[in-house]
Amino acid sequence: MSQDSPSAQSRSVSVDDTGVRRQLADGSEEAVTWSELTAVVIRVIPEGLSKEDVFFMLAGSNGKGTAIPSADPAADALIERLQTLPGFDHEKFIEAMTTEQHNITELMQERPYHQALGILLNTPEAVYMGPNPRAFGHHGIGGSIGFADPEAHVGFSFAVNRMHAVGTNGPRAARLIDALYGVL
Repeated sequence: MSQDSPSAQSRSVSVDDTGVRRQLADGSEEAVTWSELTAVVIRVIPEGLSKEDVFFMLAGSNGKGTAIPSADPAADALIERLQTLPGFDHEKFIEAMTTEQHNITELMQERPYHQALGILLNTPEAVYMGPNPRAFGHHGIGGSIGFADPEAHVGFSFAVNRMHAVGTNGPRAARLIDALYGVL
């Protein structure tokens, strides 16, 4: 289950009714079946933006397992399947993925950012996602934004066709977000 060496890079990952398999670049395979799965760990490796840094570590009762990069195309299918397993705590998963990892300030525009695992946390001064501090998502250039709010049980996305120059998601998105929460 090592993701540190170049030979540990995934060639392919598959998720099916029997379990998860990860074919590595060196030709070896890591696998765990659903019936043998005993632990799911989210591991963060802070090596910067050029390398995969969030992994789903799956361990089996036989002492074997695999590390699935969160950016792998099969990660969505993995998460969907994990949520159906007895004992998998969806709320703890969301909490782990949305726990603040970095609280930084972008100095050129003096914007604070609260970051979790590959996502931004609600930071009203820079990335407004409504009234709930547990909201998480990401903004795009010129005012686009997508986020989820686990407290309100709502998702929101907004894509712009006219950019604004301010380094936030802007007044149009803020008005729509406020309108959404006004009708909940």
